[in-house]
Amino acid sequence: MRRRIMGLGLLALSGCVGSHEVRESSLAVGRLSRRGTVYIARPEDGRYGSTVYPGSGDAVVSALLAAMLNRVAMVEAAAVVEAPDLALVSARSRGAAYLLLPLISGWEDRATEWSALPDRIEIVLTLQDAESGAIVDRRIISARSTWWTLGGDRPQDLLPKPISEYAAAMAV
Repeated sequence: MRRRIMGLGLLALSGCVGSHEVRESSLAVGRLSRRGTVYIARPEDGRYGSTVYPGSGDAVVSALLAAMLNRVAMVEAAAVVEAPDLALVSARSRGAAYLLLPLISGWEDRATEWSALPDRIEIVLTLQDAESGAIVDRRIISARSTWWTLGGDRPQDLLPKPISEYAAAMAV
């Protein structure tokens, strides 16, 4: 009886695990120096159709800050959303070596516990040399929750693991 209960418990917990992927684009040509300084632009909040998810841009920036803090000499985030060219000017004015431009290209918050439709995110991360503006790297992070959940999951819960993997792969 105990084994059945434990087996059901493990099965239930395994249903909570989602999947994620970090894809390199054809532009991936460089890495981030550990001695470098990074300025992270603040993306616009994610959308799905006409629904805007307030705070999703802040969630992406928070995850990037947490992942980069111990991997580079200094990291700073924009306080407001800026166009890419203005973010590059801001990075230069702060003496940053790199500009990290996140773009939320997909953000779906679903009532998974009722619909069995997973939450989904897709974030495009473009790393630029702040001095020249040249693209150093571009990656796409995508993740989705499991189809089965006990409720309370949110798309931002999908961010830490793939963003941490991205930061680990980029800092050399």
